[in-house]
Amino acid sequence: MKTETQELIIDHIRTSKEENAAAHGYSVEAIVTAARERQEASGHQVIRLAKGEQGDAPKDGLPDPDKWIFQSRSPSLVSFEVPPRNTITSQVGMSPFHRQLIVFLTTICSFGLVFASAETITISSATTTSEDLPNVVSESLERLARGAEEPHQLILQGDFKPTSTVRIQWWRETGLTVSGSVNLDGSALPKQTETVFIAGRNLTLENIRFVNSQGHALIVGGKSDSYEIRNCVFDRCRKGAIYVWNDPHTIESSKKRRGIIHGNRISRFNLDEAKWANDGITVFDQRVTISRNVISNSPTESNGIRAMGRDLVIERNVVREVSKDDAGGIYLWGGPHASLFRGNVVRWNRVVGASRGIYLDDGTSGVRVEENVVEDSSICAIFISGGRDNLVERNVIDRTPVFVHIDSRCLGWDSRPEYAGIAKESVARLREALNYQESASFLRDRYAEFRDLTEKNLNPETYGRPRANRVQENFSRGAKEVWELMDFSAAIKTDFHALNHLAPPRSFGQAIDLRRVSFREQFGILGWDRLQEIGIEETEQDGGGQPATRPESK
Repeated sequence: MKTETQELIIDHIRTSKEENAAAHGYSVEAIVTAARERQEASGHQVIRLAKGEQGDAPKDGLPDPDKWIFQSRSPSLVSFEVPPRNTITSQVGMSPFHRQLIVFLTTICSFGLVFASAETITISSATTTSEDLPNVVSESLERLARGAEEPHQLILQGDFKPTSTVRIQWWRETGLTVSGSVNLDGSALPKQTETVFIAGRNLTLENIRFVNSQGHALIVGGKSDSYEIRNCVFDRCRKGAIYVWNDPHTIESSKKRRGIIHGNRISRFNLDEAKWANDGITVFDQRVTISRNVISNSPTESNGIRAMGRDLVIERNVVREVSKDDAGGIYLWGGPHASLFRGNVVRWNRVVGASRGIYLDDGTSGVRVEENVVEDSSICAIFISGGRDNLVERNVIDRTPVFVHIDSRCLGWDSRPEYAGIAKESVARLREALNYQESASFLRDRYAEFRDLTEKNLNPETYGRPRANRVQENFSRGAKEVWELMDFSAAIKTDFHALNHLAPPRSFGQAIDLRRVSFREQFGILGWDRLQEIGIEETEQDGGGQPATRPESK
């Protein structure tokens, strides 16, 4: 439903188009050429609006009537000039009609009248208060959504301390990028409140600096698709930095990447010191790539990266001085979903100073752990908790009490009898998916380990065995124990070597300096050669847990 003011604008533009077309012989080329010449000569875009009744301003209000320009040929029309550019800067205090006008100016191309499009809106702390920021962002997104079918950009500039969550929702097929040279300081938010929430599709957030977050700094939800979080900085988060809680369960054949989390710097998170929560990056989704992030300085019982879902790729990240006790540098969890969370890859990462370097927890299965460097783990380098069908290959392990841990918790856990229900639920979910023709066809085609499963072997007693794990072609230095193989129930006796392919790692000498060696020549690494190729360019501040410098806008 259009307002009376909108109808006036549209009616006048329609009439003006007809008059303009007739004046130029109905030639599109002549109309466009003349309009551009007028606009270039004036330096302004002239917008003509119908006046209100009895010569007064429309009821919604216009700028000062003294600044109106009456046209000699049509005294019932008024002209209003706007700056000749495609970027509109948000102004707090703008009248409702003025805001409505700008929406129309940026979305309607009228021959000889308007050549602006809603490509970019800039919100600056010089003109927008921190308290108003969430509302101004919401209004700006509404304007952009009415714009042309082309990519849009929302630029944030300056320093803001919002008092409520900034919500960015975008569901159009045309893309939106939210970026800028901006600090979002969460110190004025209520405790446990996220700084930014985003949901939508074709949505990119980049070059934003988050500090002092009172909850998670950034949450992604709402079954978002084609989202990217790039080149942002997160420092001092009471909870986690990036928290994606989306849709890992829908079984679909698409191989298209749903999300990308790339090039971010994260330090000093989980300041609440929660247990098993508030990780640097949490992803509960499918087909997401987590790459080239630097995550540091959170020695709490949380993880650098927590990944839960299907077809996730975790690559070229640096995780340093993160986790203690029962947590990990890179952590994958399955639990009741373990049987269906398949196709995940952990490769080409560097994990330094974690309790468990790479942690495949609670039945996590079907993961490829390849060509990672794990240094100075306090408990274990690679930890496999009851899972099966995992590949651990060509990893370089330096200084750890235990090289690889494998246990049989999915068969029984005396100290946690309730876990038997979780393992049974996982098998039941897989059985249900394989009994449904459409999902069964996709799952057996995508994941080879499902092809031999039948009703006879798809039960907790058989499927729950920690079997078909392959540990091979790895290198280790300074490990006190190679294997830690454990049954969690006195009633269970598992022959781990018979069920799995467990090849001891090759040792390498103390004289080899990992910071200078060619990994391709020394260890046969295929995906990279030097440590400097992992992650983004590091600085002393990354390693020391101080705030990294604000990334420059591209």
